Amino acid sequence: MVDLEGLATLASQGWFDAVLCSFWFWRDPAPSAAELLLPTLLAHAPAGRRPFIGVLSDDAHSAKAAMMAEWEPTDERRAFWREKMRSLPPRQAAVYSLADAVVHISDADSRLERATFNGTARAWAVVRMSLRSFTRDDAAAGGRAAGGAQPAVAAPYAGFVGNGITPTNHLAIAWFLDKVWPLLRRRFPALRLRLVGLPPDDRPKRKHGQPCKPDAPTRCGWAWGTQYAGREAESGIDALGFVSDTQLVAELLSWRAMVVPILRSTGVNTKLLPALQWGVPIVLTTVAANPLAIPPDGSVALLADDEASFVTQLARVLDEPALWLSLSSASSTHWHTLLAADRDASDVRELMRLACAVRAAPEEARTLALPHAPRGAGHKLLSDLPLARPHPRSRCFSASAPAVLVAVHGASAGEGPALWVHELWEAICRHCELRCFHGSGGRRPRLRWDVIIEHELTLEPARLAHGAAAAAAVLAPRPLRIVHMASSQWHASLHYFERGSSLASTVMSESSHARLPAMLAAAGLPAASVLWRSHLDPLRNGSAAAAAAGVREMLGFLGVEEPDRERLASVAEDTYARFVRHPTSPQWLGCFLDSAADRDLPDGPRTFGHTSQSCAAACTGYPYLGLQGGGQCFCGRTYGSGHNHSRVSENRCGHTCPGEDGKSPPRWCGGGWRNAVYAQARGSSAAVSSGPRTGKGPGAVYGAARSE
Repeated sequence: MVDLEGLATLASQGWFDAVLCSFWFWRDPAPSAAELLLPTLLAHAPAGRRPFIGVLSDDAHSAKAAMMAEWEPTDERRAFWREKMRSLPPRQAAVYSLADAVVHISDADSRLERATFNGTARAWAVVRMSLRSFTRDDAAAGGRAAGGAQPAVAAPYAGFVGNGITPTNHLAIAWFLDKVWPLLRRRFPALRLRLVGLPPDDRPKRKHGQPCKPDAPTRCGWAWGTQYAGREAESGIDALGFVSDTQLVAELLSWRAMVVPILRSTGVNTKLLPALQWGVPIVLTTVAANPLAIPPDGSVALLADDEASFVTQLARVLDEPALWLSLSSASSTHWHTLLAADRDASDVRELMRLACAVRAAPEEARTLALPHAPRGAGHKLLSDLPLARPHPRSRCFSASAPAVLVAVHGASAGEGPALWVHELWEAICRHCELRCFHGSGGRRPRLRWDVIIEHELTLEPARLAHGAAAAAAVLAPRPLRIVHMASSQWHASLHYFERGSSLASTVMSESSHARLPAMLAAAGLPAASVLWRSHLDPLRNGSAAAAAAGVREMLGFLGVEEPDRERLASVAEDTYARFVRHPTSPQWLGCFLDSAADRDLPDGPRTFGHTSQSCAAACTGYPYLGLQGGGQCFCGRTYGSGHNHSRVSENRCGHTCPGEDGKSPPRWCGGGWRNAVYAQARGSSAAVSSGPRTGKGPGAVYGAARSE
């Protein structure tokens, strides 16, 4: 478990000048270390002390997923990798956009990633992995020097080292056994293939270690799915399993050659390193050779990229003693060349130079990616803040009701919690007769507002504080209050696999929670009387009473009188319980034609840049919402009426909305003059007032407005 609070404390004290954060998906779909740590590091660093952030990736993750989707032999495994092809790119782009540099462990991986993400990252660097951690003790060799005599064994050995659980390894050996081994055995009947490493085993863990059955329905053993399954030993195949370092060196020194038939790969094949150190001749593919700078001319190792080449090159090593001696010596020489470069640490020096240059530049130049929101949402919020009603009266307040900005981080909060906030404030505005604007503003200014529920805050704390101070001066004597509802970072991180682009929303949430009080104070607004903060936790059974208690506290801060406070807290509890019981996601209804002269859904903000979630928020109080042209949001009380609004195939409703790729069913964002129509799943508002709703669209008055 990562102690994010402890890390936040360290970050806030300015302890870090440079951070190199690992980034891999070993436990996917669980969040990576970078996805967990970067929001805290960035949000809590003191002004002027933001550390240099390097993201260290051990692989070209998206490229590897595409390779594996082509290579895997079964539909199930191909579907597994295709899902990674969909989910990983937005997560990588989100992380890279927060980093000062993306660091890879090989030039090949860096080139692959630049081709896809070059517009996302600020800088690219390569820090090749240190060979010193792979160096084996010389004593294990029993005194044999690289380039010495060929191994004296009764039968010639060729070998492979690798973890069979890794797909690139077991698929490589399956291909080798299927295509190459029959040809080699006919030519060299005594040849044996030595397989070092844990064998492939897709069975439940409780069955690992038990003998594999040749006809097992799931992968079990190196020869699974080949003609040699169940008769490995008689076919010259020796599966040795995991061995100690001493045993590995002794095994390597008995081989005539190491084979590395990795046809598709990213990262670095570290299995080559012990063979290079101990002067074992290697026959390998081009993709396995490139990351370790093995030249293609055969001077260090022999390249083979198909079955015929593997047979030819291995036959040369087995038949030509002079070639064997030359390759053995060349392997060892190349090892020492790599080791010398490792000791020189030139890659690390270059990265430190980059870090120093970044830290020396003005921090304002290192802008962070903003959360996805309708176009110009931040600017509209600053423009609309001074436009609140000057002297409203409300049944809920003994004096003038405050103007309230409710700041939410919808993408990272998730649909249930974020839309519950909108539903809650819908009820508060109805009961208290306030003008309530949902979403992120529309084409028109939010004139004479009482409450703005900003679904996705995109203003940095300093800009928001400055804008709030300017608005407070205009609105005085009416007070301005800010309700900030930060997202639960842990909850957000558990959903990055399906909402990959929500990381920027998490960073904005953490940054606002950490810095907004100080920024308000610096702008001349006392945070204690202006700002109310809480975390918007995921909806859970049994938590409705706690949610109501939080709402009661918030309403007290805003000055709501006691009877109304209790009544609204009860509404909050009922609304929360309803959200827990029922689906809160917009429900897909279909793709429908639209016309400029006859709008099917006539209301709404009509701005672009919406997702289905942000449009649902903007359409709070309406039963239906629609997205058109890739994210233009409309609201309505009916849909699909008339010949101008007939239903068409859903494939004519464009692509899925940005950041909603992983949601099911797909969240189409609409096409040209075609609405992707959804129903609000949460039902009608929890009204506690008998007053009728007047006006229409986001920003309508609820009840009858009193004289001002």
